[in-house]
Amino acid sequence: MKLAASILVSAVLLAPAGAADEAARACPRGQVLAFGAVDETVFSRSASRGIRAEWCGGYDAHGQAQRSGPYRERYPDGALRLEGTYLDGRLEGPIVAYHENGRVFLRGVLVGGEWQGALSLHHENGHRIWHGQFEQGRLDGRIELRHPDGGLAAETRFQQGREDGTARSFFARHLGGGIQSEVHVEADTFVGLHRVFDTDGRLRLRADRDGGPAAWRPIPPLPSSTASDDAPASAHRTGRVAND
Repeated sequence: MKLAASILVSAVLLAPAGAADEAARACPRGQVLAFGAVDETVFSRSASRGIRAEWCGGYDAHGQAQRSGPYRERYPDGALRLEGTYLDGRLEGPIVAYHENGRVFLRGVLVGGEWQGALSLHHENGHRIWHGQFEQGRLDGRIELRHPDGGLAAETRFQQGREDGTARSFFARHLGGGIQSEVHVEADTFVGLHRVFDTDGRLRLRADRDGGPAAWRPIPPLPSSTASDDAPASAHRTGRVAND
């Protein structure tokens, strides 16, 4: 978080006048707008080529440069990529990141340098990609992935940073949106039956994770009018598992 004093510059050197003036006005009294390398808390440096970071800068009692107040990252054309706030020299509180088209890519909250509460990622079309919950930086609760069309792609659960619960994946909506696979996970380990279904909701492969080394057992083709006893209950009537 510490930067050499030489990188602290006036707002007019950083960005198009409108963006620079707006950021400069947001700086606490006695500080100036500064720029340099991105803060790697959210995006790595390798993922930030061409990105300009800007923040309010000042100096501590020892003359060391320190970031504080509003923080922004901008694409080469000046469009906003990320916005947050520095508190005591690190990003703290709400974080919002954007795609180049201006739509929200990431929304979450940092507390003590760790994600806390809900975190969501979104496709460029606005549909959600991923949503989960964090407790002191560790995944906790239901996690979901979604296809670009907004349909549910996968779901599972975590407890204190370890996957624990039933994990399912789903076909895309144009394939019916039904369940594709299902397995139970305990403390990051597959247990019990791992089942794979076709787009009509019929069981096609099954592996017993409790029976030694897992070996897939193919299921003979079933008449189209017959549902497997191993299929999820909601598929028995419709041949589909609802994908919300």
